[in-house]
Amino acid sequence: FHGSEVYQLLGPDGAGYVLKRHHASRNFRTETDGYRWVPALGPGRAPRLLAADARLRAIIITLLPGSTLLESVLSANDECEAYHQAGMLLRQLHSAIPPTADMRVIDRLMTKSQRFQQQLHNELTPQQHARVREQVRRLEVLAPRLPAVATHGDYQPRNLLWDPEDRHLAMIDFEKAAPGPAIRDLVFMEAGPLREREDLRSAFYQGFGRML
Repeated sequence: FHGSEVYQLLGPDGAGYVLKRHHASRNFRTETDGYRWVPALGPGRAPRLLAADARLRAIIITLLPGSTLLESVLSANDECEAYHQAGMLLRQLHSAIPPTADMRVIDRLMTKSQRFQQQLHNELTPQQHARVREQVRRLEVLAPRLPAVATHGDYQPRNLLWDPEDRHLAMIDFEKAAPGPAIRDLVFMEAGPLREREDLRSAFYQGFGRML
């Protein structure tokens, strides 16, 4: 499952837990580090990290109720409420640490962009290649001025859990969490569920507290 193995466990107390084993040490480190920011989200808004073993690259976390937004079928009112809460949670996550001048996420993006251009060499027109290179150059200039905040790194419907009983949204899967520009967490939303749904877009940014 996205570079990891995930198992649901039933504890002797009858409570549910999740065992997650990462295939890569880097994902284990980023996820365990990301759980340091969970208290900023409030009770029940993300799983709690209960145990971690670096040798096994495994963690045990609490199991939260509900289904992902990707799997849920919601009324229009519930859908807007869920995306309003998604914006609110993201704002709280971004406020979990003071802004810093951390460039690691941007540096990895620069390296990836060069590799992707090479892989797509025959699939892009010369004009498209030129456009990509232009945007990479712009990012190189802008990046040092972008403060890094606590980011989720994979903020999209499959990692947002909706509890229909309490109409309550939670955030899951922190294996790509890292300090980075806040815009990092808006890309999947803007390119996905918010793209053609102005009602969801409005609800999300009302919760987030500011527009792009």
